[in-house]
Amino acid sequence: MQIGDQGEAEALRLLELKGYNVRNLNASRRNHPTYDLEIDTSLGNVLISVKAARAKRDISLGVPRSLQRLADNSFLIVLMPTDQKREIEFVPGGYHFLVVPGGVARREALLMHHHYWGEEAAKAARNTVRIKDEVNRPGSRSRSGHVFLSWNHRFRDAWHLLPSPVAVDGKSEFRRPELATQEKINRGDQSAEAHMPIVSGAHYLGGSYSAANGSVTPQAIVRSLKYLSESGLAVEGVCKMHHFNRRQSYARFITYFSGIGQLGSETNRKFGERLFYVVESHKKDPSIGFDKLIREALAKWPLPQ
Repeated sequence: MQIGDQGEAEALRLLELKGYNVRNLNASRRNHPTYDLEIDTSLGNVLISVKAARAKRDISLGVPRSLQRLADNSFLIVLMPTDQKREIEFVPGGYHFLVVPGGVARREALLMHHHYWGEEAAKAARNTVRIKDEVNRPGSRSRSGHVFLSWNHRFRDAWHLLPSPVAVDGKSEFRRPELATQEKINRGDQSAEAHMPIVSGAHYLGGSYSAANGSVTPQAIVRSLKYLSESGLAVEGVCKMHHFNRRQSYARFITYFSGIGQLGSETNRKFGERLFYVVESHKKDPSIGFDKLIREALAKWPLPQ
């Protein structure tokens, strides 16, 4: 079985486990254009494009003509190895899984692709759009690594972005109140972000909340730590923002915050605020050095004396 067929089969299996009624569009028409799966949801039918990478976390998204057909209310599902040195395994823990809104995938991937090819429109049209697990050098034409890191941070296991499945009795299951606002963001309505929950300056972290129930969450801190690690920030930079201000490892930070249900202290909350500021600022402009962003975060949320 080809890697693409294996990825579609695994995506279908996972969606069914989540309670969706799923149709494989390639079962009736081989190599169905753009989309591979269709699910029944509380908002109607939703189309899904599935992409899988066998190795190196180098994901082909197809040629621009195909990518341009991704609708705002569709989704792109990406399955890839857990790290660059492994091949993908379709077993528990053998792959990572992204759920990317179609409109976001189309806009960000095409913008990256056309930035790379510049005025060479003919080459841009016939070459495959790709994102890669790599760190782009400052000033480089390529932004494939930046888009990869951004998606990996914002859309890893982002099941909550999909509309709810239709219940067995035909009635829609409970819809989260923020879903309508998220749909506007998927369509490109950036003003909708102003209505997402924000607490003490913590930002909406692409598909997951950095703040919930009035406090910064440990889960959001873990996602931020993983993003900073993947983006190349040495752990010493994180230690500078922590109130203990002593040498720790990323693994120790992540283990600690993964194991607590709530932060419980103002010092941990401010640590989260500093992390969110650095992450969001870096995502907006990766050319800004981490040292500068850390200084700015410490100025906004000073360490205890």
